[in-house]
Amino acid sequence: MTNRAEDVANFQRNGATILVATPGRLVDIVHHISEFNGPTSNPFIRGFRSLEVLILDEADRLLEMGFEKQ
Repeated sequence: MTNRAEDVANFQRNGATILVATPGRLVDIVHHISEFNGPTSNPFIRGFRSLEVLILDEADRLLEMGFEKQ
């Protein structure tokens, strides 16, 4: 497991074509960064511009928890 600061810095710097993350980790990073920068100026969000594929790791657990309708 990498640390959050490394993940954010790398994503901001390089963006990504494919991003694999658990839903919890993704929400944690976005919320953590938004606390300091505000949601509209979030530099982490800029990394999503190059994103083509988002893979939610552990999606099977989400389905088991009843999130398939969402």
